[in-house]
Amino acid sequence: LFNEGQFEMATMCFEKAGDAHREKWARAAGLVATADLVISKNLELGKASLETASEIYESIGMHEKAATCYIKLGDYKKAG
Repeated sequence: LFNEGQFEMATMCFEKAGDAHREKWARAAGLVATADLVISKNLELGKASLETASEIYESIGMHEKAATCYIKLGDYKKAG
């Protein structure tokens, strides 16, 4: 499901399986996908989704993914 871009369903499956790391990864990936879809129509929602995703990525040690979110937000200092 994750590889098919169905992040909400993947999140639920990982949660039920007790895999907290992959659950958070899927949740963050879903937030990034949401941000990519809505940021041109609803800037605040898009930014909020990217902020939350970056925090989740950092919490699970996926710093490159977090940096990508910060770059999309224009926060190059945090991305570094």
